[in-house]
Amino acid sequence: MFLPATLQQRLNSFECESLPVILVKEITYFVIELAKRTNRKKKAEESSAKVRMVDVAQTV
Repeated sequence: MFLPATLQQRLNSFECESLPVILVKEITYFVIELAKRTNRKKKAEESSAKVRMVDVAQTV
């Protein structure tokens, strides 16, 4: 699994007892950011498909 370098730096600076809490927060943030990127990519693809459909309809 890919983890940002800043996450590794932050994990190195924390106490071991708080490590599980930090991991949960950071992994949750990472998953949310990944979902946002995926959603933006999906929307861009849908928008591009709509533009292509309009172009085809106009040329016919």
